[in-house]
Amino acid sequence: MKKDKILIALFRLPYPLTDGTRFKVFDNVIQGLTNVYDLEFLITTYDAVSAEDIDYIERYYGKVHLFRKSKVGFFRDALRALYSSIPFQVAGYFNKKAFSWIRNNIHLYKAVYVHEIRMTEYFIRLSDTLRSICVVDFNDALSLHYIQASKKTFFPKSFMYRIEGKRVGKYESKVMRLFTYFNVASSRDREFLLEKSKMDAAHITFTAIPHGVHIPTDRASLTEGKNIFFIGNLDYAPNRDALRYFLTTFWEILKNRIPGVYFHIIGKGKPIESSLSDRRVRYHGFIQDLSSILTQMSLLVAPIRYGAGTPSKIIDAMAYGIPVLTTPIGAEGISGILYDQEIIVCSLEDKDEWINSIERIVSDKEHREKIGLRARSFISSHYSSHASQTAFRELFEKIIATKHTSSH
Repeated sequence: MKKDKILIALFRLPYPLTDGTRFKVFDNVIQGLTNVYDLEFLITTYDAVSAEDIDYIERYYGKVHLFRKSKVGFFRDALRALYSSIPFQVAGYFNKKAFSWIRNNIHLYKAVYVHEIRMTEYFIRLSDTLRSICVVDFNDALSLHYIQASKKTFFPKSFMYRIEGKRVGKYESKVMRLFTYFNVASSRDREFLLEKSKMDAAHITFTAIPHGVHIPTDRASLTEGKNIFFIGNLDYAPNRDALRYFLTTFWEILKNRIPGVYFHIIGKGKPIESSLSDRRVRYHGFIQDLSSILTQMSLLVAPIRYGAGTPSKIIDAMAYGIPVLTTPIGAEGISGILYDQEIIVCSLEDKDEWINSIERIVSDKEHREKIGLRARSFISSHYSSHASQTAFRELFEKIIATKHTSSH
């Protein structure tokens, strides 16, 4: 029996899995749909893309239609949006050749997965009927990210965040008026977008499918408590800000108070220059298979000061049974979690509480294991890959069934 075709529209190739967003698209969306549907991929990017990575996607998942522009072209097109209301990033990723391809080929697909607002402009320009087969996955409320970032950064970044944030906020509301199906990673982001756009949820389908992760067979041993760590893409502004804040605010104090403690930093991106000479700070870079190192860790610190969505770094650590210490912003995207039982949450305004919480986890094995086991149990129940894959599959089944009914 011939399978229905679905188009996956992305602004970068979903492989290799170098960050949480790629993992979510690859593991939750693509893996959830691949056995039921024939998938094809529309990729518009300025990133370098290797033939090996394209070959991997095409060998196992489906045909890749790649439209690439240079970084110079990206920034040129982004700047051309200066006198319009379109967000700079939306204009930068728009590719006229890709749009022409979409107009000529969209009739081949029963449904389309549209990743983030950077890809929605291609489909906004189509008819209502064609937009009705699209799922817009916001991933998170990007305008909320900009609101928070503008308050935590300095000029000129804060100015740019305010300008782009206003454009993104208006554009998100426009998208919600024009499309029917939406997804976001957390209930908090869903409610923010609904309230800001003044949309009635009864007239649209707006799911909040969580970022699901695989529950590893092995879990962290937690026997030794002196390996604390940070994980994340260091080129992503909220991650870099959080890491720099930890190093400058807490690390010197912790080194003096806790003999033999080490701070491990995992993830691609440029290291924080000032920490390179510290023999108790260890940069590991990007690691494809995290199990070899996470099973040796005893505490994740995530002093996130701004951002939206569900921090994948926190979910991953909890799946290994590792205690997590984060901020209210870091935890608020994780629906239903119990503070001080499944996750430890402290305000960054209370520096003593952060220091004391870290010292207790490092020194108290029983406390460390109790928090870690509860965390792992929570993720198993609420954030498994299987549950997220099933939810995406059911969403597309609904779209295709609705289209089939309306065409008869």
